[in-house]
Amino acid sequence: MKVHFFRTPALIFIIFGSITACYSAEFFPAADYPGLRRRSPESVDLLAGRPHRPVSVIGRLVVKDAAADVRDPNFRRFLENEIAALGGDGAWVQAARLVNLPGLRTGERQSDGYVQPGEELPNQVREMQLIVFVYADEDAP
Repeated sequence: MKVHFFRTPALIFIIFGSITACYSAEFFPAADYPGLRRRSPESVDLLAGRPHRPVSVIGRLVVKDAAADVRDPNFRRFLENEIAALGGDGAWVQAARLVNLPGLRTGERQSDGYVQPGEELPNQVREMQLIVFVYADEDAP
């Protein structure tokens, strides 16, 4: 049996590259965020709309990724970890939309050494805005 070592690193990269996900998250805290933040929430609620129970908003979490989908278990786990780290009891989705980013401009190198400008490739990313909250009726300050 012949083993080709030059293919092994590429195969490992493809396998682990498809398993890991990288999401971009940015948090915009409310003015009274430090006083409202929970130290260790037991569970995190991800809701489609504002909850019926009274809540205090602690900030807005903006996540950007091409594959941002709450139905994806990996993305859901990422959101739950982010919200728990921020000290929130949960979050609801305020907006989800596609955002156009500056595209990548291609170029072709000619045989005489010059580069001929090519076309601009469009680049879209999904932006999801979540409102992070704590329940107001539990240990309200």
